[in-house]
Amino acid sequence: MEDEINIETVGKYIKSERERHNFTQNDIARITKISPAYIQAIEDDNFLPFPSSYTIKGYIKSIAEAIKADEFYAMKLYESANKNISEIKHEDIVKQKFVEEHQKSIKLKKRLFISAAIIIVIIFGIIGFINIQKAVRTDNISSKLFSIFSAKHKHKLVNKKKSLKSKYIKNKSNIHYKVILKGKVIRKTWVDVSIDDSRQKQSMLYPGTVKIWKAKKNLHIKIGNAGGILLSYNGKYLGKLGKNKEVITLNFPKQK
Repeated sequence: MEDEINIETVGKYIKSERERHNFTQNDIARITKISPAYIQAIEDDNFLPFPSSYTIKGYIKSIAEAIKADEFYAMKLYESANKNISEIKHEDIVKQKFVEEHQKSIKLKKRLFISAAIIIVIIFGIIGFINIQKAVRTDNISSKLFSIFSAKHKHKLVNKKKSLKSKYIKNKSNIHYKVILKGKVIRKTWVDVSIDDSRQKQSMLYPGTVKIWKAKKNLHIKIGNAGGILLSYNGKYLGKLGKNKEVITLNFPKQK
């Protein structure tokens, strides 16, 4: 009984009983028809080569009967070892399940993160597109407003120019000229004019040219060809001024 207590595994117990009864593994194999390799595996407590626990239990029972060992005790040792293995396997399974669940959770979180990132990108894209559309509309509105403003401003400038021009014309028309001299050139001639004591540049006039000179105070004109120009003074025709190529000088207003 003391020996049984010291036996820790079914393999050691089977081997001890076989050797105690002077059986070899080949003897057991011949009696039980079990392969020596399986007998060696059982004595080594190596149960991996066996297809199932039922096969192991059957082999242990047959070997125990052959070597005249206590098959119930041998079975108890195996079941005890198998229970520990089962507990270890169960713990491994629990750990494996935990790892798998954790990995699934990580994958799910990654998918959620990627989905959220995609949604955020899409939202920002939509917001950006809307802002671009608003900017384009704003630019169009600004362009239209600018065009309207420019048109109004241009219209105001045109009106202002017209107003200034009309004022200028009105002011100009209000200017009282004492001398208005109009000349129509019929032959080539030169003229030298002085208006209000300010001498003008001498100029050459050609047939068909019409010239008007105005003065507030006085006007002096020197003509290089008296027969080449017809003059009217304040709307009154002066008649023939002289001969062709005759140089004359006229002063206005005329002295009474």
